[in-house]
Amino acid sequence: MTASEKILGHIHSLPDRDLRRMIKREWSRNNRRPQGRILRSAGRVTREWMSWEELLVGTDYDDKIAKLLGRTSMSVARKRQHLGIVGFGHRVVTWTKEMIKVLGKEPDSVVAKRFNISRGTVSIKRRRLNIHYLAQIQRSWTASEDQLLGRYHDEEVARRTGRPLGGVRRRRIILRIENTHSKLPRWTKAELSLLGKVSDIEVAQLTGRARGSIERKRLEMGVAYTGALLHKWTPEDDALLGRLPDEQVAKKLNVSKQAVVHRRCRLGIKITNRRVGRSKEFHLLGKMRDWELAKLSGRTIQSIRGERAINGIPSLTHQMRIWRPDEYKLLGTMPDSETARRLGRTKLAVSIRRKQLGIERFRIRP
Repeated sequence: MTASEKILGHIHSLPDRDLRRMIKREWSRNNRRPQGRILRSAGRVTREWMSWEELLVGTDYDDKIAKLLGRTSMSVARKRQHLGIVGFGHRVVTWTKEMIKVLGKEPDSVVAKRFNISRGTVSIKRRRLNIHYLAQIQRSWTASEDQLLGRYHDEEVARRTGRPLGGVRRRRIILRIENTHSKLPRWTKAELSLLGKVSDIEVAQLTGRARGSIERKRLEMGVAYTGALLHKWTPEDDALLGRLPDEQVAKKLNVSKQAVVHRRCRLGIKITNRRVGRSKEFHLLGKMRDWELAKLSGRTIQSIRGERAINGIPSLTHQMRIWRPDEYKLLGTMPDSETARRLGRTKLAVSIRRKQLGIERFRIRP
């Protein structure tokens, strides 16, 4: 019988009078007026821990305690760490000078096997002491090593130099040396001419190559990703939104369709030439998450997103409003909840913006 089962058995064996007294004491303690903030997680108040529950923490594995108490394993683990209790079955390692002396000089797995401890324990201790593993310390590339790049396969260069394969590839890309031994089909002049002129995704669709392969090739040739440059929207460009289909606007302005849809939704512009009846769930678009509305209406998420995009309604999770100067002046002058109510923003958004600007939260001064 484990310690947790013994404690539960003791609780069940208590007389009804003592059990009612204990529950009443716990109820009065947990229902007092809180002295500080009430922490909420994912929109709900977390359940208070009772003293008899805390006695069970650490007496058995976290998942078993969680099953007994009707809590999650993560909740039990956090409570155990907060109380400073070592996990059940975990041995407390007393680090000696001899053990610390070999950290970094040998692989963590070798040190762990020598002292009969886990590799993770060794790795955590080494990092806390800021000790680097000597084999992982980056060494400079020599001229003779650079000459091997491109002449042999990257795997062969890695074997000869004793370096990781990823390090060899990065070095070759930095020096803009073409991988002549690649097993993939060679790039044609027509394919190379597309790099940097359109997005990597479009190049992948046109050439049938992987996006990662296209990005590596572009970096090898030192070609900047011009497709990533943001389009500067002018009043004339905005005037086209909603009047023409998104595909025509994208083709006329030489931008992607997604960029047009994003701009139109952000400005709240609808497609005026669309003649489709509105469903009864139309008024819920943008007021609840897409997956929630899809479940409620029996539609697909793609259908909900398309309806929002056509009508210029931004997503609930991506409704970004630019902060105005008069809104900045309210930060820190009142509680974040009151500021959020006045500005029509969430409390979390107000708190994040206040912290980014280094403004202390509002405190009532005596």
